[in-house]
Amino acid sequence: MIRQSPRHRYHILTKRISRVLSNPEKCLPDDWDTQWDKAYKHVWLGVTVEKPQYYWRMDILNKVKTTLRFISCEPLLEPLPDLQRHGLGTTIHWAFCGGESDSRDPRPAGGAPESWFLDVRDQCAQAKVPFHFLQRGGSQPCTCGCYSRYGCRTVGGRWHQQYPMPTLIASGPKLGRRQLTRIRNVLKRHGIETYKTAAQTEQTRGVPGQIDRILLKSTVSDQTLSDLQAELGNTALTLETWPHMPP
Repeated sequence: MIRQSPRHRYHILTKRISRVLSNPEKCLPDDWDTQWDKAYKHVWLGVTVEKPQYYWRMDILNKVKTTLRFISCEPLLEPLPDLQRHGLGTTIHWAFCGGESDSRDPRPAGGAPESWFLDVRDQCAQAKVPFHFLQRGGSQPCTCGCYSRYGCRTVGGRWHQQYPMPTLIASGPKLGRRQLTRIRNVLKRHGIETYKTAAQTEQTRGVPGQIDRILLKSTVSDQTLSDLQAELGNTALTLETWPHMPP
């Protein structure tokens, strides 16, 4: 099914990456070693890393051929120092992070300490790796307006929704649905394809307006970005790319 649907991106996440080495023929297709960058280039492989004792999962993942490798630091149970020593920024190309969530959780409603998440974010920034934050976790919904069921979706005073693909960042005081539709129409006229679920709104506490991240299927030139900016007037546009983005 994956081979027959290259229009989709498949994110395959596991805690049992060791099975790939111990029994590869039952975990990966027979032609994976020769077709991982052709028939399976739309497949991304990842492992869960909740605390340092699971760094070995990253080490094994680094040995598996794939277009893109990622880590899920969710639920984050302990601080994660020295991620770069295990491939962040060289063989690991994306990280997303969140706290443990359970409505019956007896721990404080705020979830894990913010400093744990900020440290992962800062390591990703240093390694030039996109960082996607989900929520802080805990047992209670957030009341700040982020609509999270388990802890706040902001960390360090803002949302973080970065993806390992070209992202057009639009910011302005009146970015509503109508303006986003206009942005997509302008992109379409320039022959720039976007993903259907492209718009990801970021809110920054204490800053008026909003930021929308529009995921692109291919990058754009500086000249095209300038042309888009001229057509959209007071909407500020910047392009976010990453050094390890897959083709």
